[in-house]
Amino acid sequence: MTRNGFLSAIRTYWRSVLVCTLAGGLVGLVVFLVSPPVYTATDTLYIVSRAGRDDSATSAYNAGLLSQDRVKSYKELLEDGRVATAAADRLGDVSVAEIVDNTEIANQPETVLLTVTVTDRSPERAALIANTYGDAFQQVVTGLERPSDPTQQSVVDVRTAFPAAPNYQPVSPRAAVDIPVGIILGLVAGAVVAVVRRRRDDSLVSSSDLAELVGSRDLGRVVTAPTDAPGAPLMVARPDSPASEDYRRIGTTLRHTLPARRPVTIAITSAEPGEGRSTTAVNLALVLSHSGDRVLLVDANLRVPAVGRLLGISEEGPGLAALLAGGVPAAEVVHRYGPCLDVVPAGSVPTNPGELLSSSLLPVTLNDLTQSYDWVVLDTPALSTSADAATLTPLCTGAIVVCRSGVTSRDAVSRAREMLRAVGTIMLGSLLTEVPDLRPRRLGIPVGTSRQQLAPAPSATPTIHVPAYIPLPAPAGLEPVADPRTPEPEPVSDVAPVDAPETAPETAPETAPTPEPETAPETAPTPEPETVTIPEARGGTSRVDSLVGLSVRLGPRPASARYNGRPPRPRPVSTPDTSS
Repeated sequence: MTRNGFLSAIRTYWRSVLVCTLAGGLVGLVVFLVSPPVYTATDTLYIVSRAGRDDSATSAYNAGLLSQDRVKSYKELLEDGRVATAAADRLGDVSVAEIVDNTEIANQPETVLLTVTVTDRSPERAALIANTYGDAFQQVVTGLERPSDPTQQSVVDVRTAFPAAPNYQPVSPRAAVDIPVGIILGLVAGAVVAVVRRRRDDSLVSSSDLAELVGSRDLGRVVTAPTDAPGAPLMVARPDSPASEDYRRIGTTLRHTLPARRPVTIAITSAEPGEGRSTTAVNLALVLSHSGDRVLLVDANLRVPAVGRLLGISEEGPGLAALLAGGVPAAEVVHRYGPCLDVVPAGSVPTNPGELLSSSLLPVTLNDLTQSYDWVVLDTPALSTSADAATLTPLCTGAIVVCRSGVTSRDAVSRAREMLRAVGTIMLGSLLTEVPDLRPRRLGIPVGTSRQQLAPAPSATPTIHVPAYIPLPAPAGLEPVADPRTPEPEPVSDVAPVDAPETAPETAPETAPTPEPETAPETAPTPEPETVTIPEARGGTSRVDSLVGLSVRLGPRPASARYNGRPPRPRPVSTPDTSS
């Protein structure tokens, strides 16, 4: 089995994998709760060589080599039954077989240490057996290494480096080990069960396998989507769902692969009922109409009509059945559903649907209906329930076989293929529906969530409203500086400055007959400060400083501060030259 086949089996039978995994974890928990605690105790022995009493480096090195050589031999000696027999004789209530089964001898590499580890249900008893076993081993080694001369000492001696002490922490059972091991074993068992069930299952779960079995183009798959509500098909109710994207991809494939000759008549059929045939026909017709082509959707399933229910069109009125019976004109059975989509429902269920579909009026009626359209989509019955689909598909450009993932069997698809081939139907493609989609769940996103729902809500950018120009009072002796954006008033002679103190009006010369005070003309009103909106900069710092200067933040300063205490120099005033 390939990797994709294995993953497909796991996806299809994920419930079996989950049950086996939980069962394995439960078994591990039961083992932890039921198993009696087991304790260990370790006695560490040290091999000492008495060679080289002159304390030279060479003697010490040779003594170490001798001890390491003895350790390799003593390990086998410890595992011999003689030491266990001597320990059993000392204990009295423990058999030799029990000591041998519960004792483990180990040698630490590149050292002269030997460890005797004893396992028992009592920590005190485990320590007692380990220490007794070490003492018995020392007695056996002493007897083996005793020289022939009684006055001489043995070359090698065994000493107890670390005697065994009771360890009240059990080595088994352990929840941190037993439960994870049970879960892992259950997961492996679940995967094996899934693979076995997949091999024994005859249903189709791969669109490529379906295309190979049908002998047509693989149009892909449609993931599992919520059931279409009456009057609200998937492409209308959830246009951003993954299943809607699959239908758009299938429509794009049909536009680029089918011949350019119009109209193109597509029959949607299936091997067995309940495989998503009507849902596919409705959503595919909507997808084709979105490109601006004129599309006609015909409900040719006169036995169990479903197109009218999915689109919210009443089936009680006249439909295809009445049109084939010759009772109504074609204009009365065509319903406008959208700008580019027209629908012909099945109408009331007739008593003789097979005879109506096999009559000679069917080809003429379809030809008359399809003259004004670019695409015609027919929802036909399942091939296993009646021969209606085999009657309709030869009159179309081709047929699309729809199968449901994990439900449609290979035998049913094979029989449907043979029926279509027998009547000369052109296979346009195959489509697998209700395919489990696990990609959104890996991210914790519900299936069918739109991109707009995932996008974060736009946050309002805080703004600061400041005047673009703030007039500042002019210091004494200087003329005010007007806003450069304010249009200058027309020059008028003998006009008093705006900020100058009020003075008595000038009088005309004495030669004037009736001197009257000449008033200054009204100056243009000071325009209101223009306000601009400046977005707040990152970090909370306003951008006002770059536009109106520090005076916006600090306000006007006194003249002494602005000119460092020095009086400002008066601006030179040019006088007109009157000499000429």
